[in-house]
Amino acid sequence: VLSLYVIFNIYFAIIVSRLCLHELYYSITNGGHMTKEVLEKVKQKASKVLSDNYIIEPFVNVFDIANGEGISIEYRKMPQGNTNVSGFFDSTTRTIYVNVDNSIARRTYTVAHELGHYFLGHQPDEYGLYRRNNSYSGIKEQKEKEADCFAANLLMPEGMVRKELKEYPFLKSSIQLLADRFGVSSSAMTYRLMNLRIIK
Repeated sequence: VLSLYVIFNIYFAIIVSRLCLHELYYSITNGGHMTKEVLEKVKQKASKVLSDNYIIEPFVNVFDIANGEGISIEYRKMPQGNTNVSGFFDSTTRTIYVNVDNSIARRTYTVAHELGHYFLGHQPDEYGLYRRNNSYSGIKEQKEKEADCFAANLLMPEGMVRKELKEYPFLKSSIQLLADRFGVSSSAMTYRLMNLRIIK
């Protein structure tokens, strides 16, 4: 008789394999791009989630947000050949799987990204695995871009970022300290500041 642990690992491997096939399809069809309308919709959704959870200052606890939505988070070692996978959302079991080997900041961003798929109403066949090597830039399918945009706006809302920099101007010259304040990596914060045209 197979143990529950073995059955779960088989189930986990099947999910990852299915999502890999999905990635292959989109690497061929080359996804899409976000229009200004879609970008604004994503920003508004992130803002609403913050408002609904009474979050007005950093850091944004995405783990509490997930819990409030009845979404569980499980930390797993990713299968061989997919160790660069940061995580993925299984809508069937309402579970976000996160790579246990990633840093805390990376895990936080991954959960925010996967919550993006959830709050934006993306269907399971519209997104795939979230990988470290394509986190902030590069060619991606549209739903992944939307989830990235949601994560950035959820974890580093423009209003909060500008307020912190106004109150503590020295943070502009110390991105790591600013990143720590928001619970994200320095690379995520750097990309966000560039996107907001705060730095070049």
